[in-house]
Amino acid sequence: MRWTDLQANANQCLLYGRQALESSPHYTNYKSFEKRTGNFLVSLDSQVVFLGESNNVRKRVKRLMKEASPNNTGEVLSNKEAGMHVQVAYNDLGRKELEELNSPDTKMIQVTKNEMAKWETLQAESLALLTQAHQNMKSMRPCEWTMRQADSVAGVYIIFQGNQPIYIDHAANLLTDLNDHSNNTSQSTFRQMIARNELGFTLKTQTTETSPYGLYLDRAEEYAVNHYLMDCLVVTMPVTFGRLELAEAMVKYYAPMFNVKSRKIT
Repeated sequence: MRWTDLQANANQCLLYGRQALESSPHYTNYKSFEKRTGNFLVSLDSQVVFLGESNNVRKRVKRLMKEASPNNTGEVLSNKEAGMHVQVAYNDLGRKELEELNSPDTKMIQVTKNEMAKWETLQAESLALLTQAHQNMKSMRPCEWTMRQADSVAGVYIIFQGNQPIYIDHAANLLTDLNDHSNNTSQSTFRQMIARNELGFTLKTQTTETSPYGLYLDRAEEYAVNHYLMDCLVVTMPVTFGRLELAEAMVKYYAPMFNVKSRKIT
C-alpha cells in the first residue's frame, strides 16, 4: 500500500483497527501490557466507557487503573471499581484517528479475518508508509508565513526559518492551529516558546471566566513575536490517517529547536 492510497481509504482501515481492538482479550491487570504505542478500550460491567491512545500503553493503563480518569461523558470513573476491564491493540500507525473514530460505546460492524489481517499488514508497513509521507512533505515548497494556506482539516505542518525546521506538529484542524500560532498566545505553545526562549519575555497569567490560567504578553511583546514569525516559512499537508506518527517521526529526524524533548506519557 502507498501513503496516498492509505489516505484515500482511511475510514475503511480504521474500521478494521477498531474491530481488532474490540476483539482483543480483556484484562484487569496493567502488568499484562507492554510499554508500546497503541490504543485501549476501558469497559465497566461490559460497557465501554473510555477509548484512548498512548505512547506507553502499560504506564497509561496503570494510571487509569490506579487513579481517577474522566470517561467519555466527562464524569469521573473510579478505576478501583469491580468489573473494570481493558482491551489493547498495539498500533504503530493511526492511533490518534482510531481514538477519534467514534464514541466508545458505539460498536463497529463485524469484519472478516481476512479484513482484520489488512490492519496487521498496515501496521507492519508503517515505517515504509511514514517514509513516503516524509518524502512527500520534503518535496513541498514552503510558503511565507503571511501567505500560508490551510483548510479546516487534520494534518501535519512544519515551520521553518530559512531551510531549517524549527517546529513540527500535527493538528485536528490545521487552520485553527496556524491561526493560534499567528495571534493567540494563550493557545499556542509555539508562540510561548518564541517569547520565552528567543525573545526573553516573561509570560503573564490572566484569569478570566473562559480562561482561568491563560498566558499572555503585553502589546509590544505580542508585536515582537509577530515580527519574529514574519521571517518564518510553513509547509502543511492534510493527513487523514497517521498524523501523530508522522509528526513524531519528523521531530525525531529533524530535532527542531522548538520541539522540546519530553518523556511524558500521553
